[in-house]
Amino acid sequence: PVTPAPITPAPITPAPIAPVTPAPVTPAPVTPAPVTPAPITPAPITPQPTANPTTAAPSIAPTYVACDSTDAMNVVFLMDESGSVDSTEWDVILGFVKRIVTFDVSPESYVALYEYAALAAFQELLEFTGPMSTEQSVVIDELDSNNYTPAGQTETWDAVNRVLDD
Repeated sequence: PVTPAPITPAPITPAPIAPVTPAPVTPAPVTPAPVTPAPITPAPITPQPTANPTTAAPSIAPTYVACDSTDAMNVVFLMDESGSVDSTEWDVILGFVKRIVTFDVSPESYVALYEYAALAAFQELLEFTGPMSTEQSVVIDELDSNNYTPAGQTETWDAVNRVLDD
């Protein structure tokens, strides 16, 4: 009988242990938060309103100086009378055009009026007049006689193109 040779186990070497480094510690801020003092409003100097103010009362409407240019221009007013404009807004549009014709259009210029409310409701109200120096009242009369008639959709692009084509 053969006796087996004794088995010697291999020596076990433990793994090296790395040194442990503590995590860095950030110190708390030392600067205190700024403190803003509450505003102090001084007491009014005048305890009562002035008995008789010297400021003039505002005028009812602004005053305008008429255009003094002698440049002759062709001026076209295209007014929106579609369903998106109500009668109050229509009156504002007419008042605006009257003011421009009266104060801002040169006496040598010519004016035409158009209105639109839809593709089918495009109308030349007044073809080019003579010079404003003699025909301004014709334009104002046409604006005064043009009553509000709500109709249609706002077709601004088409209306502008039609004016340019005329």
